[in-house]
Amino acid sequence: MLEFLRKLIDYVPEFINSGAAKKLIPWFFWPATVFMSLLLIPYDPVSGSLMVGVPLLFAALTRYFGVMRVPTIIVLLTGVAAMFPAFFLGLGQRNEKEIPLLPLLGLASFVVWIAAYPPMLTRFNHRYWQARYPDEEIGVDEPAAARIMTIQLWLAVVVMWAVGDEVAPLVGLIALCYRRQWTAVTAALVCLVSPFVIYQGGWWFEFDLAKLLGAVLAAKSWLEAARLPMWNRRVSY
Repeated sequence: MLEFLRKLIDYVPEFINSGAAKKLIPWFFWPATVFMSLLLIPYDPVSGSLMVGVPLLFAALTRYFGVMRVPTIIVLLTGVAAMFPAFFLGLGQRNEKEIPLLPLLGLASFVVWIAAYPPMLTRFNHRYWQARYPDEEIGVDEPAAARIMTIQLWLAVVVMWAVGDEVAPLVGLIALCYRRQWTAVTAALVCLVSPFVIYQGGWWFEFDLAKLLGAVLAAKSWLEAARLPMWNRRVSY
């Protein structure tokens, strides 16, 4: 069993970074974006538009200027914008009668969007460099990869918060502040354990599909960070 899990952990990042998976990413990202827009904008037109529009603005700026030239304020606003659908969709899942947003489907689409957003940024950043140097082979943009990874890990913190966990987001914030390989691995393990273990007069194991999706996504992100050479270095965000 442990050998199977080890092979699975090694295989998932390879598949995510494969050419076949990269071609599928837009087919997940854009439908999830449209579905979230249909849920959030009618509920609150102003806030919903900002929740969806700011991350799309970040993506558009990345496509035409490169991810490292996107103003820091846009990066920060994207992180803040991601928190609001996490709050509304997570609250809706826990109290469906108060938030008429098809909460389970909404939360699932939010998890899909979070999974697809960082690879889309990588895709747009690569297209930016391809447009500037069409006749050259584009290598790995390490500062851009580190910036996108930081965004991806913040979204991992957000998604664990959305599914109702309290410990994993806190450990994730600590790992973001103290960037080391062992903190990333610790955050991944906490994501896989904390959402399902509860204490009510004794320790109990609780299964929840939304928590499982969020936990796998967040753990995958932290394991990718642990493998990233620049994770232990200080880079400009």
